[in-house]
Amino acid sequence: MDVDAWSEVPCRVPLSRCDALVLDRHCLRMRASLRLCAPARLANCLAGAASLIAVAAIAPPAHADPDTVVVKGGSVLTGTIEAMDRGNLEFAIANVGTVDIDWQRIERLASERSFEVELTTGEHLSGPLRGAVSGELEVRAPMGPRIVPMSNVLRLRHIGATLLQRTTGSVDFGFEYLQANHQVAYTFDADAENRTRFYLTEARFSSLLTHLSGADAASRNDFALQTRRLLREGWFVPVQFLFQQDKALDLNSRFLIGVAGGKYLIQTLGTVVGAHLGVDYAVSNYEGVPGTDHAVEGLGTAEWDWFESASKTELKTFVTTYLGLNESHVRVEWAADIRRDFFRTFYWTIHLFDSYNSNPPAPVRVTNDFGLSFAIGYSF
Repeated sequence: MDVDAWSEVPCRVPLSRCDALVLDRHCLRMRASLRLCAPARLANCLAGAASLIAVAAIAPPAHADPDTVVVKGGSVLTGTIEAMDRGNLEFAIANVGTVDIDWQRIERLASERSFEVELTTGEHLSGPLRGAVSGELEVRAPMGPRIVPMSNVLRLRHIGATLLQRTTGSVDFGFEYLQANHQVAYTFDADAENRTRFYLTEARFSSLLTHLSGADAASRNDFALQTRRLLREGWFVPVQFLFQQDKALDLNSRFLIGVAGGKYLIQTLGTVVGAHLGVDYAVSNYEGVPGTDHAVEGLGTAEWDWFESASKTELKTFVTTYLGLNESHVRVEWAADIRRDFFRTFYWTIHLFDSYNSNPPAPVRVTNDFGLSFAIGYSF
């Protein structure tokens, strides 16, 4: 058929043969049999097909199936998986709210949404979740499905979580009064943590104010900000900034910035142990000492975090040793927190700390400051 004859063929053909739309719940496909349409009518055919595609595009999508969790005993829960960390799965249930489920009580879970999954080995996976076998989790990653024991899952969070959804923290306040010597002590502590696939950022502030009748008030303030670049197999590179003030040590101020390299030695559902080594630069100002003290130091930190999701109990401690490289001194900073939830997101805690400096500048004579406090707090 020549072009002139072809142009006279009417474009009255079934949609299945001319720019037809085939819809199903998974896809939108368009098939065209352009050879049956005259060139003069081709634009009209395409315009009609484009209109149908536009209508389909703005139509509301089908709702994804809810996430499911099967706990030991056979109970099946439906809702939305929010996150899993520190052995607790946060699961939102309609008309109930968000509940915490002990990860070790879960047999299977499934979700059509994509999640970031971190394993105890430090490996990261991403994709929808499926659990066909009790005690195993299948992550349908882009490169192919991976099946891992659920006991090897350290944490998970759905892809697309906002900054606030990735941030956790707590604040607590303590008060102490001793009638014998009219001593009043106030404590305030706050911390926040934000975690992404490649970075962990932590901020912490601690303040202690003690007033003794007939004496000057004593104060201690610490602020720490640290960002860790998370690498493969549990390795990380932390960069930290510290500010310290401690009246008991005649320390008016200390500003410190440091960089290090470290590794998580143990990562399980109940224990995290890590260590790092590095260098720092510190600028300190002491009461009664003119000028400022500048120090280049080598540093080493060991940290231990133990938690039990069933009893909502946590013990967290770290110790950092600073060795002067341009002057002879050794400093040690130690802190520990014992914490237990007692009602929803409220908790009680005991804070302990110790600061030691082997060679403070003259005429400063105090080398050590130790403290303990009790507080009530709220986590978010």
